[in-house]
Amino acid sequence: MSAGLICIGNSPFDTDINRCYAANEMESENCFGICSDLCFAINTFWDLQLSNCYFSYGGSPKTTAQMKDVRTFTDAAWSNGLDSPWDFVGNPYDDTGNNDYWDIDPSINDGYPYLTWQDLPIPPAPINVTIIIAGDDVELNWDDMGVSSYNIYRSIDPYTENWGDAYDSSAVNSYTDIDGAVGTKYFYYVTACD
Repeated sequence: MSAGLICIGNSPFDTDINRCYAANEMESENCFGICSDLCFAINTFWDLQLSNCYFSYGGSPKTTAQMKDVRTFTDAAWSNGLDSPWDFVGNPYDDTGNNDYWDIDPSINDGYPYLTWQDLPIPPAPINVTIIIAGDDVELNWDDMGVSSYNIYRSIDPYTENWGDAYDSSAVNSYTDIDGAVGTKYFYYVTACD
C-alpha cells in the first residue's frame, strides 16, 4: 500500500505540511512516515506501528493508540510534535477553534480522526426524471426519494460553471417552469436537499 495523507492547511505539494496524518501499512523497506525528502511538517503525525516506518523528514511518529486519541491532536502540552491544536468538534483540551473541521469516533474511520464533512449523509439523487412540455410550460417529475426537498436549476448552457441560484427549493417530486422564454432551449438539473 502507499502512504495515505489527510491534510488541513497547506497542500502537501507546497513546502509546508500542517495538520496532516498518515495511517497506512507500508510494504517497502525504505518507507518514510510523512516526507521522503526535506519538508516542513508541523502538527503532523504518522502511525508508527501500522506503517513500520521509523523515519521521516517531517512529522512525528505515534503509536496506533495515540493516533486514535483526540488528545494527540489537541493537547499541545502532552503531545510531542503538536505546537497548535487541530480544530475538533467539542473543542477538547487546548482546541479553541470553532470551525469543527475534525472529529474522532471509534466506530468511524477505524477510530482515526476524520474530516467532519465525511460523516454527512448524502441525500439520494432523484430517479425516473421525466420532462413534459405543455404549451409554454415545462413540467419536471421524478420519484420522491424521501428527502425534505429538491433544488431545481435551469440554464441555456449545460456546460456553464455557474448555474445560478435554484429556481425552486421546495419541490418534493415535481416542478413546473412557467418563466421560460418561448423558443429558447433550456437545460435543467435537480438536486436533493436534506
